[in-house]
Formats: sequence, C-alpha cells, structure tokens
Amino acid sequence: MALLSCNPNRRRAGRALVCGVMASALLSAQEGIAEEQDEQKRADGLRFTPFAAPAKTPELGFLFAGGAVISFPLGGPETQRSQLIPLFGYSTTGALVVGSSGTLYFTGDRIRMGFSGWYNSAPLDYFGVGFEAGATTPRGPETTRYDQVAWNISPDVHFRTWSALFAGAAADVSDTVATELNPRMQQDPHVLRVGTRVLNVGLGPLLEWDTRDVAGDARTGVYLGGRLLFYPRFLGSTVGWALLKAEYKQFLPLGPGQTLGWWLWLSWGLWDAPWTHLPSVSTLRGYREGQFRDRVVVAGQIEYRLRFLKGDGTISRHGMVFFAGAASIGSSMARLESALPNAGLGYRFELQPRLNIRADVGLGRDSYGVYISANEAF
Repeated sequence: MALLSCNPNRRRAGRALVCGVMASALLSAQEGIAEEQDEQKRADGLRFTPFAAPAKTPELGFLFAGGAVISFPLGGPETQRSQLIPLFGYSTTGALVVGSSGTLYFTGDRIRMGFSGWYNSAPLDYFGVGFEAGATTPRGPETTRYDQVAWNISPDVHFRTWSALFAGAAADVSDTVATELNPRMQQDPHVLRVGTRVLNVGLGPLLEWDTRDVAGDARTGVYLGGRLLFYPRFLGSTVGWALLKAEYKQFLPLGPGQTLGWWLWLSWGLWDAPWTHLPSVSTLRGYREGQFRDRVVVAGQIEYRLRFLKGDGTISRHGMVFFAGAASIGSSMARLESALPNAGLGYRFELQPRLNIRADVGLGRDSYGVYISANEAF
C-alpha cells in the first residue's frame, strides 16, 4: 500500500523534488525511531512503528499522510510475522483516504488470512478506455476531471494443502460513486453503459505456489498464483462480470545483500466489466492511476535490490533498488497494443526486521511518480 504518492506532470519537476525531499526526511526520522524500538523489542512480540509525512502535489495541494506499521507473531518462531498497516491522508483540496491492509500467518504457516479496506473521497481523472484514449486525451477540468467517493473491503483466506501449495477463497465488496463529471466524460459510452454508481460484490477461488522466504521482503523463492472473482448481479453487483488475475514472481540471491527479482502478471476483466474497475497499468511505478485502462493488462518488471554493507562487512538497514518494466493493454489477449515502459530507482530502509519502508521514483510514458510505501513493490 502506498503511504504517500506523488505523480506530477514532467513539466512540474520542482514540485516532485519537494516530494522527494519530504520522503527523505520521513525515512531519516523513522531510522531513529526504529533503532530505539529494536533495542526495546528485540525479543518476539508486538512491534509498532508510527509514521507521518507532509508533502505537496500538483493534484492534491498540501497533503499530510500518516499511520503505522504493526507486526506481531501468531504462528511461532518459524512462521512469518503477521502485519497490519493502517493509513490515513488528507489534502488541502479536500481529498481524504483512510484504510488498512495486512496479512495474518497462523501456526506453522498452514493458514494465511489477508485483508484490505479503504475509503476515499477525492478529485480524480478519467481518460477513457484503451491505449489511444490514455495517450491522447489532454488532462484537464473539461476533459478528464471528476470527483469520486468510494470504499472497498477485500478479505481472503489461504490453506496450505501440500508442500508450498495453497488453495483458498477471496471476496471483494466495493461501492463507487462518481460526480461532477466533465463534459467529455458525460458522453463516454463506457460511463453511459454502466452509470456513475457502481456496486461490486465478488467471490471466487484462489490457488498459489509460494516458496518465498518472506512475502513482503523476498530474497529467494518462487510465487505462482491466480484468482478468479465473480461479480454476479444476484449478489447485488451493478453489472455481471468477472476478474481474472495471475502472477509469477521469482527471486534470486546474487551475493551478500543482493537480490534480483522479476514479476509477470495478467489482469483480465471479463464479460461486462465496469469502467471503474477495468485493469490499468498503474501498478507500474510512474503511471497515473487509471490513465491507461482496458479489459486486459499484461505487464512485467525486473528489479535489482542492493543492501549496503557496514564497515565491518555486515549488512546495514539501508539499501537501493533499480527497476525497469513494461505493460501492454487491449480489449482482448489478441488485441494488445503498444508497450508502455517504465524504469526507476529507489531507497530502502529496514524499519522492522524484514519489513522495509521504500521511497521510489518511477518514470513512465510522459509521466513520473514519487512514492513512499511499506514492503517491496513485489
């Protein structure tokens, strides 16, 4: 989950620099807090690390974001620590976001439970559906801007069935209301077909193969996973549709403090997928949320992670990453359009053991973003 995200237009590089400076200040302050907490809570138990970050973005004006990183043992010393990350943010434009995400690991890592939930009220941009719309629609109050109020709750449960194989189920419930539509959006066929209020109630199975050492900070292992969520009208969804997601991640240790990871994923909105929930390429760092959206997104990233060494040769809590990737969108798998590249670098600080705060700068097609988040990007 992004704790703070800045994604301005390239012509406003000065404001992006402000965001980067704010990010560095936040991470430096957290280092002192984390050092004290590690000394006090070296033994297994609850670890609680608050954070706060003022910033300024072209879209939202002055923004204040804060929350906490909370980790605790549920499954014994051989099981990954469970974690909970509550978050809130408010800007001078009136944008508000409140949310939380986390994963619980039970005894022996035989059962995992994940969850996320959020509420937001903010001015957003809708460029249309398809590569051409995202690439050519000028951003502005008369072409892309609208207001949105939305909430979402997404729990899932995973049962270890054999070795590293997990099977389970996922649910997803959300309500999205769009208002103050710009003139272009009022005539958009995708908006007219579904409407400006979209309720989704979805259920479906999931299947995973997971040999990663730590899910949020993997340094070795493989993850293969997929889930298929159905949103039928008889459960209350505005339209009947389904969403297929598939992922492949692998991590290769290259030496002390060095890891190479890569990530391939597919997101496919089936049947009558609503415009509010079409897959987009915003998972690639450097792209504006929802600018490039369509029924199918296929994407990949590769990332080199480096932990700095101390003078005595031991691994420090600081590090850097370098990443690159690309995505393609289309109305079907047979109609994927031009690739959308991204590249960037980032700073890492180990806030708690195997739980990092990251500050990334990502470059996309005619856009870039500055992000602060907990855990790795993948």
